[in-house]
Amino acid sequence: MAKKRKPIPTKVVNEVMLRSALTCCVCKKRDNTIQTHHIDKDPSNNDIENLAVLCLECHNKAHIRGGVGRHLTASLIFTYREEWYKMVKIEKVKEAMRSARRVLEDAPHAYIETIPEIRQKLLKTAQPEWDSGVTIRMVKAHSKYIDGLKNILVKLAAFFPKGAFGSGDKHEFFSEIISSKFKWHSSLTETQFAGGTIAGVICGGAVSSEVEKMVEDMVQTLLYSEYSLWKTWKKEWDLAIPA
Repeated sequence: MAKKRKPIPTKVVNEVMLRSALTCCVCKKRDNTIQTHHIDKDPSNNDIENLAVLCLECHNKAHIRGGVGRHLTASLIFTYREEWYKMVKIEKVKEAMRSARRVLEDAPHAYIETIPEIRQKLLKTAQPEWDSGVTIRMVKAHSKYIDGLKNILVKLAAFFPKGAFGSGDKHEFFSEIISSKFKWHSSLTETQFAGGTIAGVICGGAVSSEVEKMVEDMVQTLLYSEYSLWKTWKKEWDLAIPA
């Protein structure tokens, strides 16, 4: 007596289709109409391990009995299904990796485009302090501006090959470089102005210019194969200075 067919729960059907990438696990022809097949031919057994996705032609072969031709037996369909599931998983991993690479390739451009605007905002905040003529305010403004530029350097570093800027914290890496520039320019300005208060302002301005150049160099390196984009970016970067 034939067993009574039970509707396969939608959730189960969807999962089987997903695992099989909406493709027959036997012929693997993606354009064929597909159906859900009960491997043990028991229509009441809707266990997910008893289901396979077959196209109409392969489904018919699975139900052929007798004759001398080779049929799609339950064990054969199970083998086909398991191998196809593995192939689908591998392809999904490969596609995920390709997508990740595309994101990484696009990400530098998306961030680089925002840098001139970031610089403009930093300069708008600093400019009134520099224009104040008050030494302490001018020095602090340079310090904040340089910190803002350092944050840009740290974010740009994420788009470079691993280890390009050491294996440690990137904030520390760039802080050390900037600190050395402060020491260098401090030695020059302190000698020239004999400890005058203006020395800190001049030193801050000199370091700001060097860190700006670091940003330019990193962007140019990332856009080394796209000269037209680099020229456009450099123009926007230069125009970010408030009038």
